[in-house]
Amino acid sequence: VGFARVDITPPMGTPISGYFGYRPAVGVLDPLEATCVAFSDGCSTALVYTVDNLHISDDIIARAWTAVGKATGVGRDGVYIASTHTHTGAATERAYYLIGADPETEKAALATLSQANDLLVSRIADAGRFAIADLAPAELSVGRGTCRGFSFIRLFRMKDGSVSTNPGIGNPQIDRPVGEPDETVQLVRIARRGRKEIAIVNFQCHPDVIGGRSISADWPGFARRTIERAMDGEVLCAFFNGAQGDT
Repeated sequence: VGFARVDITPPMGTPISGYFGYRPAVGVLDPLEATCVAFSDGCSTALVYTVDNLHISDDIIARAWTAVGKATGVGRDGVYIASTHTHTGAATERAYYLIGADPETEKAALATLSQANDLLVSRIADAGRFAIADLAPAELSVGRGTCRGFSFIRLFRMKDGSVSTNPGIGNPQIDRPVGEPDETVQLVRIARRGRKEIAIVNFQCHPDVIGGRSISADWPGFARRTIERAMDGEVLCAFFNGAQGDT
């Protein structure tokens, strides 16, 4: 197993994804990163990525597969790319992230967006190459627990029978939340010979804490940095958000 992490912080002015409108990046609270964990059995290799952005568009994913293949020789069936879903990361497509921008501003924003995408693709390829170079014999173990009281469901059944997202804290028209949060925390511990250990952590909750117009990996970035500090820098953390969008 090998590990690599690269900086994917975009140029200032890049549209930030996450909301329905134009938000050009004007600062950096903390860097955006792409983390890659490489697995090999000596015959075949798989590359597993977690990337600090809201989502990656299909065409950028296709470009990343091609770039990774050229850099590492690993085909697309061996490459898994997940997003942490931070709402303060770079957009990878126009979508609704340029709503409200005038034509001249939109043209400049699209040019910056293109630069950010080029950076993202090349850095994903770099991370794959670096992770393979870091391969070392390893033993894997798996643990599972819970993190209670951190998450809540944002989708509510209202008293009139309708369903509403974020109807407001204490809204008297709320009947009940639709569903329950998945509070499971999962850990893959990878002990490597002659290398730092790796902690692959999985939890599921919508990362929309920061807001504003500064770049940030939001709480997934905070979580992995906190884990690494708690382990005195002897453990490398890759954090994977789960698929539970209404949590």
